[in-house]
Amino acid sequence: MSKSASDLIVAIYKEKPGSRQQADLLNELKLVDRRSYEKLVANLKTTGADKSVDGFKNQIEQTKSATGALEKLSTVVATAKGGFNDLEQSALAVARSQNKIETAFFETLKIVDKQVNAIEKYRLQLNKLNVGESRNFILSLRRQQDGLRGYNIQFQNLVNATENLREGINELTSRTFKDNEEALTKILVVNEKFGISQGESVDLLNNLNKGFNLSGQGADKFSRTLLNFARNTGQPFNRVFQDFNRSIDQFFVTLDSSKALQRFSVFQQAARTLGTSVSGLLGVVDKFDTIEGGFEMGGQLNMLLSNLGGSFDAQRAILMSRPERLRYLAETIAGVGGQIRGMSELGQRAMIRQLSQTTGFDVATIRGFIDKGIGPELDRMLEKSDKMTAMTANEQKKVADENTSREERRQITNDKLINKQTVALERLSTALEKTIQDKEQIALDKTLSALSTVQTKLERAIKEFVTQQQKGYKLVGTGGKTVTLVP
Repeated sequence: MSKSASDLIVAIYKEKPGSRQQADLLNELKLVDRRSYEKLVANLKTTGADKSVDGFKNQIEQTKSATGALEKLSTVVATAKGGFNDLEQSALAVARSQNKIETAFFETLKIVDKQVNAIEKYRLQLNKLNVGESRNFILSLRRQQDGLRGYNIQFQNLVNATENLREGINELTSRTFKDNEEALTKILVVNEKFGISQGESVDLLNNLNKGFNLSGQGADKFSRTLLNFARNTGQPFNRVFQDFNRSIDQFFVTLDSSKALQRFSVFQQAARTLGTSVSGLLGVVDKFDTIEGGFEMGGQLNMLLSNLGGSFDAQRAILMSRPERLRYLAETIAGVGGQIRGMSELGQRAMIRQLSQTTGFDVATIRGFIDKGIGPELDRMLEKSDKMTAMTANEQKKVADENTSREERRQITNDKLINKQTVALERLSTALEKTIQDKEQIALDKTLSALSTVQTKLERAIKEFVTQQQKGYKLVGTGGKTVTLVP
């Protein structure tokens, strides 16, 4: 209950002049009764007790000065950080407030309300994915987020990974999915820190499972090896993953997944060097996988090259590995490059086109063999492919940390407010809203029932009125004579 002006004046005289308590009471009096405040201030000055007034003014000035300093400091910090997270914003609001307890209470309510709304959004999204008890699933994702702390993963990304896995992963209906789900989720969210879309990672996981029966930790190691290959060759991570997904089905014939990855690394680099595709190179070298196809193409190529002083051994090519065949073809064609350069322009065009038609390589690739002489380069690629290693967890964390924005860091801090307590509050809030809805529905049903009764009575009265109108009204006149009036 607020004090009256007289009570405040009495209290002011009881306090020590210039004290904080007296200054607060003077401020309160000013709000309650400005005229009494002005008279009291004048009286204090005339009685020599103006120190309290001066003290009060000084405290006001000090408060203004402190508030201004706080605002300047918060502006500097916000500029440096790029903004504040929810906890920092609430703390700043409390620091600015005169009534800190009340402000702290309402700021806490605001934070809780925001988190409850976020949890409800996640819960509804996860319910549609049929994850089971969605609130427990939310808590399990939060535990996984804490486990991935060094990678700076946002909670929303984990929810998105759950959606992408359940909508796109082929292993979903397999009994192994439950055991591998956490590892597969990690691959999606960590690869995303390297610029690889979650959809691209899902394609990778499907290819690994389909072609090499890899999942879980095995798929994680394969993915980290692919990341390391991209880093060591200076290529964008997403580009390497895209090339892999587009061509990996042609490496399924290699049962050893490690060797398949080594072969891919050679052909991927060669394709980029020559400006062609992995599939374009494999389409030619794989013609030697069968004796019939190998001797047919090898014979034609040998006949063509012999006219230029070269030769081609089909049997030798059939017995080679894929990278070795590519190197043999590249060196054989490069070996007659001098003779082709010595021809007329018409002869050069005709010979290069003929080599393209005979081998199946496009014209640009034939030119690349002649001009670039990539044989020695292929040797280097082969040697490096035998030494491929997986990127370590610490190396992944370092790259992921460097690729984390300030806004992401603030959101990760906010995510920590999703916990057992806020999930329980979301459950309670939902139950309360449902109870209120049910009660309102009962009240609405009763109201509609009452309106229905009124409507029935009204319809009956209208019907009786219309019937009476049709029959007419009987009037009894003088002498007992009845007259019917019909409208």
